[in-house]
Amino acid sequence: QNPNPWWPFAFPQGCLFYAVQNHDYTEFVLPGGRGSCKSSTISIWTIYLLITNKDFNALILRKVSNTLRDSVYTQIKWAIEKLGLYRFFSFTLQPLQIVYKPTGQTIYFRGGDEPLKIKSIKAPRGYIALTWFEEVAEFNPSDIETINTELALADLASVERRQQRISKQAKGGDKEAVLEDKALTKLIDLLSAGTFINLSEHFNEDEIAV
Repeated sequence: QNPNPWWPFAFPQGCLFYAVQNHDYTEFVLPGGRGSCKSSTISIWTIYLLITNKDFNALILRKVSNTLRDSVYTQIKWAIEKLGLYRFFSFTLQPLQIVYKPTGQTIYFRGGDEPLKIKSIKAPRGYIALTWFEEVAEFNPSDIETINTELALADLASVERRQQRISKQAKGGDKEAVLEDKALTKLIDLLSAGTFINLSEHFNEDEIAV
């Protein structure tokens, strides 16, 4: 047993954590029934990724919205308490969400039966970096495709706004801004084409860093 509370404690799910950190894949499917620790593991990952990436927000979905509070919402609260971070988060039921108080980063909870509430999500900072479909077998493939398309369009709008701000610095000769501007242009092209983005596949280390 590893004493570090961040350690993804379930095997083999724990081994996948390194693939998540390295952006090796755009999607992960974790099989297993009750007692497999998959939901516990994903909830720990979600909190870790949120507090270590300042632009990270998460969207957690179930097929039916009235099952969220007593399942994944409670699961995320468990992870936060398990990590000793409860005082850093605020919890609301209307709307159903959890906010990291130091930065305003948000974990949203939505049902697949309420698509307009998914479409209306606008993170106060950053973008939806993680989408968790709990009990994914309950979703129709077309539902998942629609949700992912809506999120890609929201990401595209967010990236375009970011580029508008950073391009002024790039024109002024700021080297880091020039690099970011080029990376954002590439990102806009990929999002416009509806591409699921694997960072390590499309970007070099310097571009990922910015």
